[in-house]
Amino acid sequence: MLLSFKKIPSSGINFKLNCEDVEFFGSVSKASKDLVRCLGNIRGKIVCPCDRCADDFVYEIDEKVDLFISDGMYNRNFLEVIEFFDGSIDFDTILKSEIELIKSDYHYCPKCADNK
Repeated sequence: MLLSFKKIPSSGINFKLNCEDVEFFGSVSKASKDLVRCLGNIRGKIVCPCDRCADDFVYEIDEKVDLFISDGMYNRNFLEVIEFFDGSIDFDTILKSEIELIKSDYHYCPKCADNK
C-alpha cells in the first residue's frame, strides 16, 4: 500500500493493511514539511524459530508502533525514522521491516518457555 506524502494532512489519516496472518493499522499525520508520524498497532501471528531448540512455532504479535517517516534524507536525532525517497510511503515495506525486527528478538516456543 502506497500513500503519497502530499496527501497526508496534519489532522491525520487512518490506514489498515493485512499481510498473511498479520494486520497493521493506525494513523499517519504530518509532523513537519518532510516528516510524518505513524502511530499504530501490529497484530497477528508469525512463524519464527525457537532460540533454544530451533523448532519453528507460531508467535502471537501485539505490538504498538510509534515511528517517524521522512520524505528523503533526515539528519536530525530521532531513533525511529524510516526514510523514503520517491515521495510515497510504502506501508508494506514498513510492515515487513517491523516483522523482521520482531523476529530478531529472542523467542522461546511454549515447550522451552515452560522448561526455564
